[in-house]
Amino acid sequence: MSKQYTCDFVPLQKKKNHIFGKWDLKVASDETKINLRISCPTDKYLQDHIRLKIIDKAKMSHQEATPQTLHSCNLDNLTLPATEEGYILMIEGCMPYNSAEGQLQIDLNTNQENLELQEIIGCEPVEYTDAYTPSKYGIIFKEKIYTSPTDSTMTSVNVRLSKESKELTEISEHRRFRIEILDNGKVFYTKQGCN
Repeated sequence: MSKQYTCDFVPLQKKKNHIFGKWDLKVASDETKINLRISCPTDKYLQDHIRLKIIDKAKMSHQEATPQTLHSCNLDNLTLPATEEGYILMIEGCMPYNSAEGQLQIDLNTNQENLELQEIIGCEPVEYTDAYTPSKYGIIFKEKIYTSPTDSTMTSVNVRLSKESKELTEISEHRRFRIEILDNGKVFYTKQGCN
């Protein structure tokens, strides 16, 4: 079975992480083999800076679970264990140059008759800005995320520290801060000293 998908993207900013798209992927059999090709007709260098992440939805609730990261846009004979929950296929990248808007083409070939990619529609990003003063302690921002008992919910948070409109890149210039993720008022994940 062969299918083709497309994914539009907006102009990309140099050295900024970008998620091109996320799809649900259901593997019905351990014998399933997947061939995947990702290309960009408008920018032949783009695929050199793209990586794929495959996330097992059954393990997403475990803090120690890590996605399978593939630094290739051409996969041959990929096999994944069959699971009832399925997988999430994510395409992301960080470009060393500014690019124009364009479209990714995804070619999927598989021996599984009904294997399809179901796009996961994301929300528009929200950006918070807050000034730092030496005596300031407290909450910079809170974001409430509603989850479904049946569907997976993915969220990404990117914290940038800047001084006089320039992003801080030296570790010595970074201030200490903490990110906490709560579930019904109870902390279940904390990251301290983030850079």
